[in-house]
Parts: sequence; structure tokens; C-alpha cells
Amino acid sequence: MKKKIGLSMLLLSVFLTACSSGRADTESAVEAATQNESDMKQVAVQETIMQNEPDSEQAAEQENITQNESDLEQVAQERALGFPVLLPGFDWIKNVEYSQPGEDSLRIDYYDESLGGDCILTAGRESILDLSDTAFDESEEETWMGDTASGQTVYIKVQHSADGKVMTASWEYMDYQFVLLANVSNDTADTNMVPKTARSVIGGLGL
Repeated sequence: MKKKIGLSMLLLSVFLTACSSGRADTESAVEAATQNESDMKQVAVQETIMQNEPDSEQAAEQENITQNESDLEQVAQERALGFPVLLPGFDWIKNVEYSQPGEDSLRIDYYDESLGGDCILTAGRESILDLSDTAFDESEEETWMGDTASGQTVYIKVQHSADGKVMTASWEYMDYQFVLLANVSNDTADTNMVPKTARSVIGGLGL
């Protein structure tokens, strides 16, 4: 009887040991599978990042090319007459657009926040703007002066319309006639900004 009990205990011990070993093997296998899955996800993420990096670099390169082309186009427009015609970098000058009405002419449209109105700067061997219908008040006529980059003094003729809604600043440089036409929004607008802008443009001539 004691032998049978001893044998049974021995078999039970072997069985429990085997179960414990099997459970440990199973847990190790599950842990290994989980680690492999994590490694695979990490590899996939790294591959995605590597695939996206060339796209990001290509996009940045394309953006630089576009910006360079835009800068070159801007320079070409500014020097359309063979010399630079540059508006000042005042904060109140917005929405600047260059165009060429003719071969030897240039037009710059922009908005002047200090005046609250649209402005047009033209330059050409002949007058571009038709101001024949505008009545100017001769008593309000002014003369300003500006110096080019080479030191040449240029005289600016400033005129105000009779109704106070339009003013011009005109001058000549190298056989070109310049006219800055400004729309004045109200009587309190600082109209001195118009001849000041003209002087700034003249300061860039001759560069």
C-alpha cells in the first residue's frame, strides 16, 4: 500500500513539473511573439519615415526653386527699363503688382494704407496716364526734390486735384517720364506720403 502511494506521489510530481515547464515554454513563446511583433512595427515605422524623407526634401527643393524663379521674375520686372524702379519698403504699401504696358514703359499698381486708396506709378518715354479730365488746383502745386543713387538731383512736381480726391507726383529721369497717381480717401489723409514715396523711388535710380 505504501509503495502505491509513493508511486502515485512520484507520478503527480512528474506531471506537475511537466505542466510547469510547458506553461513556462508557452509564456516564453508568447513573449517572443509579442517582441517580434513590436520589432516589426518599429521597422515599418522607420521604413515609412525613410520613404517620407525624400518627399519632404523634394518638396523643400521645389519650394526653393519656385521662390528663386519668383525672385528672378521680380528683379526682371523691376529692371524692365534697364534700371531699377523700386517702391520703398514702407509697411503701408501693399499689394504691389508690376506690368509693362509697352516695350519702353513700366506700371506699378499698389495700395497705400496711409492714404486709404489705390496708387499707380508709371514710367515711359511718353506719358502713359491720361489726366486730361482731371482739374488740378494750381494754388496747391508743390515742388519737392530727390537725389538719385548717383547724386543727381531730380525735381518733383506735386499736384492736387480741385476736389482733393487725386494727387500726382511727376518727374523726369533719363528721357523717361514718371508719374505717381494717388487716390486720396479723405481730407485727413497724410498726402505727404506721395512725394515721399516719389523721393524713395528716385533714390533707387542709378543703382
